[in-house]
Amino acid sequence: MDAKPAKKSKKQRTSGAGSSSSPGPSTATPAASATTPAAATPVAAPPLPAVPAQPVATEESLPHLACTVCLSFPEKDILQCNSGHIMCRQCYDRVCAEERPQCPTCRDVLDISKVVRNTLAEQTIALLPVACPNEPCAAALTRGTLDKHLKDQCGFRPVCCKYALLGCKWGGIASGRATHEDACKRADMPGWKLLEKVKAKQEAEKAEHHAALAEAQKGQKVLHALMEP
Repeated sequence: MDAKPAKKSKKQRTSGAGSSSSPGPSTATPAASATTPAAATPVAAPPLPAVPAQPVATEESLPHLACTVCLSFPEKDILQCNSGHIMCRQCYDRVCAEERPQCPTCRDVLDISKVVRNTLAEQTIALLPVACPNEPCAAALTRGTLDKHLKDQCGFRPVCCKYALLGCKWGGIASGRATHEDACKRADMPGWKLLEKVKAKQEAEKAEHHAALAEAQKGQKVLHALMEP
């Protein structure tokens, strides 16, 4: 005769019913909200149009601004005759040194006591674009700003070490001078050696000045001798 399964106690039936009715942990992933806006895709800015390089003005393209004698753009002072023909300072002084100064273009007599400047031409030439002669410098310059750029601003201008007076022979471009001077051995020279270098430099300059002065005096003596009757 088969054995009947043992009946569960009231306590076991209660605990079993409670465990079966309690829900298990949810494993479902909540769906993303449909109202959440999607991240905007960044739009690349349109490329800027290429700016054409400004052509450099030449004496051939602007002949009316060139000196009527040397056919080059005048620097600084621009002088003219009564008819408006312009000349650079060097050519004007050379023409005025002639026995009968006259304009090389219209043959108008120049009054050397009344020098006439053409400031409009000076300002126009100062605004003309020009390229820096120190390659590969690509600075945008005008003829009026070129001198200052070459003197103080161009990173490719040729320079020497600031200790050149003390005997440093280094030479290079301006952008590399600071690196050299930080390691220049002349900077650590003792004081007495510095004084010797400065004194020798001053004596050399004085001797050069005396030699140039003696040569000029010699030339004047020869000129006076030729002018004597």
